[in-house]
Amino acid sequence: MPSTQCIPIPWDTNYQSALNTFISAVHSHILALPGGVGQLDHVVVTGINYNTQENSQPHCNTSGCGYLGGSNTDIINWEAIVHGRDPACTGTPPPAVCTTDYNNAVNTAYNTIIGYWGTDFPTTHLASMFIDTAVFPFNSTSAIGLTLLNDVVSYSSTRSIVMDNGAQLTMPQLDPSILCYQGIGSGCSITSNIAFQEVGPLGGSPSLCSSLASMLSTAAGDGSLYMEVYPFDITNCAL
Repeated sequence: MPSTQCIPIPWDTNYQSALNTFISAVHSHILALPGGVGQLDHVVVTGINYNTQENSQPHCNTSGCGYLGGSNTDIINWEAIVHGRDPACTGTPPPAVCTTDYNNAVNTAYNTIIGYWGTDFPTTHLASMFIDTAVFPFNSTSAIGLTLLNDVVSYSSTRSIVMDNGAQLTMPQLDPSILCYQGIGSGCSITSNIAFQEVGPLGGSPSLCSSLASMLSTAAGDGSLYMEVYPFDITNCAL
């Protein structure tokens, strides 16, 4: 992985135009395949991201937290970008206006991106992809991430899938913040289809395969449409 990476600014119109062109090209490619778009259950509504398909952004501000290519200057770099939108966004720590401006800009951008996916795939489920406990710049919690999930549900409550990359052995009950979209627990004012993805491959030992089977059973019992499982586990656990 390169030490320096270019991260597109979600609200940049040039990026949005290029992403729209890419999504249309994906649609055209799939349309030409046997079965066409009808063979798809869902598309992952991504576009506010880096490195992986999960919606997240570089957000480090301390030494040694450079996960997936981030660095301890991520917050400073984002602050400089938002400063171009609002000159009041400067200083350490950044004032609240940075959080407000960034969140509004990202939310507006994501709604635009949802429209791209929804237009090119008008009958397909639209799956948001959310990293469990994901953090965005200027946020100590996943508040903006949950806002983006709600955006997909608001676009189409029947086609939306609130999807969480949070299924793991240490949390076999899966993520309560996602389950609430099925009316399990509290915190969600709207309902949606839900789904999960394994955080990572388990290893294939009999005990781990049993735990994976338990997770799959739990997900199904909680109303999950599916759970994405790594090919390694499918092979080694004979799923």
